[in-house]
Amino acid sequence: MRAVARRCDRLMAGNRSRRKRSWQQRYTRCPPYAPAHAGRALMQLFIQQIVEGLASGAIYASLALALVLIYRATRIVNFAQGEMATLSVYLAWQLNQWACRSGSA
Repeated sequence: MRAVARRCDRLMAGNRSRRKRSWQQRYTRCPPYAPAHAGRALMQLFIQQIVEGLASGAIYASLALALVLIYRATRIVNFAQGEMATLSVYLAWQLNQWACRSGSA
């Protein structure tokens, strides 16, 4: 990116006189300047999306594994597992809220 910016600066430096423009100066468009940290921010966003996707996938996989284990052991589909998962998620959320209020998290 910096090499492109330097090249554009060199090309545009000769742009002051209208008579002596080369074909490069006439037909080269400089990209808009991005901040130096734009690449880092995009990479952080990409890594954050990957981690969040893996976390969501792990939750779905653990629920599916629980269903399969109960079904294999009893040969009965346990429909109460969704209710128990909801209750456990609510309890975990509430404990997290209490911990954040006390300042330990």
